Amino acid sequence: MSAYLPMNAIPWYDGPASRPARLLKEGAAYNRRLILEAGVDLVLLLGRQAWTSARYLNLPDRIGIRRLPHPGRLGLINYRENGKIVGAREAQKRLIAGFALR
Repeated sequence: MSAYLPMNAIPWYDGPASRPARLLKEGAAYNRRLILEAGVDLVLLLGRQAWTSARYLNLPDRIGIRRLPHPGRLGLINYRENGKIVGAREAQKRLIAGFALR
């Protein structure tokens, strides 16, 4: 059986993409509590803001973390690996593969 718990890096924030570190820290503390309470085993970080928030999550080693492209059109088009854009189709493949249970 599997289940998921969708969250935003800053759950209560609905504004421009530029987010202060203070809000990312507060959001990570809130998300950390929910992740631990729900017994989550794997966290999928979708996009740069989520990747940045990971440094503030402080999760136990038993919880896996995957950094994936953001599923939005711009996230897929602009997804980079090693500083190079991989292309939307390849980014989409990596996004979908990242959801696979391993």
